[in-house]
Amino acid sequence: MLIGSMASPFCIPLSLKIHQGLIHVNDGNCSEETRDTLGNRIIQMALNFAMKHNIRSVLTLDAFSPSADVFKLAGSVFSVQHQSPLITLIIRAKKNCVAYFEAQIPQKKSPGRPPEYG
Repeated sequence: MLIGSMASPFCIPLSLKIHQGLIHVNDGNCSEETRDTLGNRIIQMALNFAMKHNIRSVLTLDAFSPSADVFKLAGSVFSVQHQSPLITLIIRAKKNCVAYFEAQIPQKKSPGRPPEYG
């Protein structure tokens, strides 16, 4: 939560949890796909808070967090009351981040693989 004045704002934590611990260590029973990443756990904590209090939230993260899974998880909970997703992300992009439009579906078959990027 951001409090204070516009001249000197500061943040206070709303929830404190240990993100790393024995429960997150791979014990051989779970595969790499089923384990949550640190980014997913942060988004899940924010979603739990927003759903519990029924408020829209803005989450600012550094360049460590952005991945397709993080964005999909953040947009997965839609508030009917607010007519928007509960979580809005503000993230600095990584240096290797690439944005592109979806490729158009070809009208007729042509030789070769269909394009991935628009």
